[in-house]
Amino acid sequence: MNSFIEKLGSYHILTNLIPGAFFVLFADYLFDIHISTGNIGEDVVIYYFIGLLIGRIGSLVVTPLLRTEWGKKKRAFIKYADYSDYIKATKIDTKIDVLSETNDGFCNLLTCSILLPLLEIFRVIFTNKAQFCIEWKWALIPLFIIIFLFSYRERTSHIRKRVCIVNTQQAEKEISLDSNKI
Repeated sequence: MNSFIEKLGSYHILTNLIPGAFFVLFADYLFDIHISTGNIGEDVVIYYFIGLLIGRIGSLVVTPLLRTEWGKKKRAFIKYADYSDYIKATKIDTKIDVLSETNDGFCNLLTCSILLPLLEIFRVIFTNKAQFCIEWKWALIPLFIIIFLFSYRERTSHIRKRVCIVNTQQAEKEISLDSNKI
């Protein structure tokens, strides 16, 4: 178990494990919804997986909503730096990666705070529906597929953008070196 946690690294602990544990503990504390198994090894895996789901929902739903421009002045609640500028800046200032990691953790905790009341609303709505209570687990499979499908696409897009930026920078360096030879 210790080697598993050691291999996670600070990013995964901050963005997946802590929000997952937060969600599970507060679901139990606030709404008497028990997700923990009582087995520490299983619970860590559950916390991590729930945190992973929370992160994906935050990335696919919460962040785009907060980045959407509203009103006459077209202002968004949050505004990201251009990705190519981000890549260049992280090469110069490594603290930006740490700040980004912490920022992702806050986004996941925000998403937890949004999902907790939704969990309770769904529980109240469907508690009286006997058949749904029996079959609700089957609804999770397509939900997981959708969340991870779009997450995979989003991460692939980030990687592709990063590769393009690095290749463009490399090509610019080569052109610069070639022009210096002349």
